[in-house]
Amino acid sequence: MNQDSISGVPSPSLARVMESPCKGIVYNTLEKILERSNMQKALHKVESNKGCSGTDGIGQKEIRKHLKENWVEIKDKRFWVRCSNEQYEKIKALAEKERVSMSELALMKILNLKVIEVDEIKEYPNTITDKKGEKRTYTQRRLARKRLLQPISA
Repeated sequence: MNQDSISGVPSPSLARVMESPCKGIVYNTLEKILERSNMQKALHKVESNKGCSGTDGIGQKEIRKHLKENWVEIKDKRFWVRCSNEQYEKIKALAEKERVSMSELALMKILNLKVIEVDEIKEYPNTITDKKGEKRTYTQRRLARKRLLQPISA
């Protein structure tokens, strides 16, 4: 149960309760996203991606300290409270598109970051011998795809 809960009731400041159409299970989506274990996994993933600092100036090295100091404020952000079904579906679709978990996406949105993919071409000098026995040098290029975090433009 969430630490912010009072006598077993989910905290009212957090987002809506959502019912699963297939199983009829009621669960609080945001509280699942903001669970300590989920957010720790997301933070680890964000830190391992070595993203650049966001528009708020929080660098990759300061992110953990910032979260510890401002967690209550972040958790109670009004954006999450007013999240409608339509907005939730958009957020879920974005998480699937970016190939990240909802927790990672929540962390990125809170800290004003987005995931981008960049193609990096690495060049390796290579020497071959052709049919005539002549040595030729050429540059072998390999494409590497990287996932980076970047600030969302204001």
